[in-house]
Amino acid sequence: MDPKRKFNRKITIGAISLLIVSLCALGFGKFAGFTAAEVGMQDWLSYHGRKAPLDTNRFEYVGVDKPTYVDRFFQIQDKIAAGNDATYDDHILAHICEKQMGAWSRSVWATFAERIMSAGAECLIIDVVFEADAERLKGDTNLAEVISKYAPRVIIGSTLQTEQENIWIKGPPLSIIPDELMDNSLNESVGLVSIFPEDDGIYRRGIYRFSEHDIYKMLWADKPEAEKMGDMGKETIYPSLSARAAMLAGNESNLPPVTVRPLIRFTGLPDTAFPMVSIARILDPVEYQSQFVEKERLKDKIVLVGPHHNIFQDFHNTPLGVMRGPEYHLNLINAAITGEFIRETTFEQDFRIVLFTAILVFLTTVFMKNYILRFFLGLVLSLGYFYVVWIQYNDHNLLLGAVAVPLIIINSNNVITMAVQTIWAYADNQEFEATMGRYFSPAVMKEVRENPGSLDAQSASVTLLLTDLRNSTPLAERLGPQGMFQILNQIFEAQTDAIMDHEGQLEHFLGDQFLSYWGAPQEQPDGPNQALGAARDLIVAMEKVKGIQIEEVKKIFGYGVALHCGSCLVGNKGSEKKMEYGLVGDTINEAARIEALTKHYQAQLLVSKEIFDQLKEPGRHRLIDRVIVKGKSEPVVLYELEQAKSLDNFDDIAAAFKEAFDEYSEGKFESAKGKAQKLVDEYDDGPSKVIVSRCTELIAEPRDDWEGVWKMESK
Repeated sequence: MDPKRKFNRKITIGAISLLIVSLCALGFGKFAGFTAAEVGMQDWLSYHGRKAPLDTNRFEYVGVDKPTYVDRFFQIQDKIAAGNDATYDDHILAHICEKQMGAWSRSVWATFAERIMSAGAECLIIDVVFEADAERLKGDTNLAEVISKYAPRVIIGSTLQTEQENIWIKGPPLSIIPDELMDNSLNESVGLVSIFPEDDGIYRRGIYRFSEHDIYKMLWADKPEAEKMGDMGKETIYPSLSARAAMLAGNESNLPPVTVRPLIRFTGLPDTAFPMVSIARILDPVEYQSQFVEKERLKDKIVLVGPHHNIFQDFHNTPLGVMRGPEYHLNLINAAITGEFIRETTFEQDFRIVLFTAILVFLTTVFMKNYILRFFLGLVLSLGYFYVVWIQYNDHNLLLGAVAVPLIIINSNNVITMAVQTIWAYADNQEFEATMGRYFSPAVMKEVRENPGSLDAQSASVTLLLTDLRNSTPLAERLGPQGMFQILNQIFEAQTDAIMDHEGQLEHFLGDQFLSYWGAPQEQPDGPNQALGAARDLIVAMEKVKGIQIEEVKKIFGYGVALHCGSCLVGNKGSEKKMEYGLVGDTINEAARIEALTKHYQAQLLVSKEIFDQLKEPGRHRLIDRVIVKGKSEPVVLYELEQAKSLDNFDDIAAAFKEAFDEYSEGKFESAKGKAQKLVDEYDDGPSKVIVSRCTELIAEPRDDWEGVWKMESK
């Protein structure tokens, strides 16, 4: 490829890379698609990464796992009938058997709370919001007594209430937790149950302590008056259920600052980390006594009770899947106790990572020429960076906010630039094949494609076919430049077809000469026979070209064809700016000398003995000379083979010529001259003219060292 083309391509690739990395870098933090990709990567890490450690002896999850527990009624009656001393409050039994959780009397909850705490639990978190309801107020006194008895170790929920532009915290009924100021939302036995998803509806974070001001900012951040609306509540801090549990467990120091919403490390997939115990087992006096009291199963545990059955619709989408509300609260509590919060890099830090990645990718694209190597380097960088992200997330609780975008920069740049360069490589290959197709036959081209190394420099035994156009100067004078090129192109077309049809390779067109060969880049054992077939077809084609010329051109139109073989060096030759595949070696020079002799003998087709001995069916032929060509010391034996222009009585001429040539070789010059002259007179035979001329010279100047070999003094 020429340097200008390479430079232009390098500039193009650099521009493409610069555009890709610039768009990615500038779009970071602004383009929704990039934000979604980063969030997706964050969720992937949450799902596949390390999970928060869990002390299974620290938690007990009690769930309301059925709409009603009427089936338990019969089981309990059977146990009592069997002679157990346990008693059961018919009022409580009626509620859990006939009514759903939301309609249970507070006495049910009072009984449940008393049993949990009396069994030695560290604390009880009730993930249920109690409304002020006249029907259920009858049991509030009982629940209030239990909460007061174990305060502050029994925690019940408060909720966020919104109406138009007002937000407030609504605590439990005052009949359960009395308060002189009529606001029990800050009571140490109350925690906020409300949890908040992110903008995409996924729950990833927890709020443990916050003020009204920050609630306004969080819920109504899109309203310009949000900053003002919460000013009155800045100093009021509301702990959540999870925060209350962490405080009771002695881990208040692990809680994040007020209003901070940290990412939490989940304990496990939904329904796997916290096995559920049915609330009916606690309310069943027989099972409670045998399984929980006697076995001390609840001793020193954090117990959380909440809705578990699907009918309660307490579900939240998390990175790990759909999770029930109580289980999400347990994850929040465990994260606070273990300190498993995920720290996040700042936007400025993330942008530096993106910018550094963009610069690195751009520089490697511009200065690393091998795009395959660059692709694998990008792959290594991607895997290496992802490994760093993985280690930081799992071992250091640090989430890099720029994960997807750097990977997108690296891989999109690699894929796009590699695709462009692959297209260029394909185009270059097509151009190369088109170029090589002018030199190689289709069969050889197929082998070259399958084995590109065959074009490397090597020594090969080749068969050469050399031809030239005679009288090119007079032809050029008569035809002019345009006419001369036209006839040359006609000749080259004929030569190309003849060679290609016989699996030959084209070396070059040089002026009015034409060289082709067999045996490289792949071995061709049948090369001599293919070359002979090509030579004979070529002569037929040349006669057709001659036939369409004007008469004065026909008179001077001539050509010769020679076949020779030997060892040559073959391979790519040339300079960086221009390279071509071809032959180098003395065999080519020797073939050129033989081809030049076609004019000397007025023969159309000459074949060296090296070729002749390998021909399977040479056809009619005659040996016409043993000659030492110019620049050589060893004689070459030459044969003329019959071809399209040969006379019909070629056999007769060959037999007569043999007699003359044998006598010439034996030094019987007078007799040889006479016989050769007869062939000249009768058939205007070219080789016979040469014999006559040589015999005349040898008669005049006899040679004592004559051995039947003539030495040429000119080419």
